[in-house]
Amino acid sequence: MDHSVPLKMLLMLSVCSLRCGFLRKAVVYTRIGMVLFPSDERFREMAAYGLLLLGENERCRDALDGMSKTSRNQAYLEARLQLASEKTAPEVSERLRDYLRAEQ
Repeated sequence: MDHSVPLKMLLMLSVCSLRCGFLRKAVVYTRIGMVLFPSDERFREMAAYGLLLLGENERCRDALDGMSKTSRNQAYLEARLQLASEKTAPEVSERLRDYLRAEQ
């Protein structure tokens, strides 16, 4: 069975919801995508971004912790989480350096 159509549809719904500010809806779509397509880490990145915008930092951290490889998007989200937390300046600086060094 070809899974590319539901995959692309969920990605499109997730992205459109995020861009339009329907953050809770975007999180729902990305969670469905994470269940149906666990190997596609784009859903984890989008879920984490939506949760970060909602101020749900712990749930954002949980979504990021499940990722198997580091992307530039993940490094950005990690840096944003560090900035939102009570971390010290060296820890925040290290996360920002990770973001700048991450592959594009």
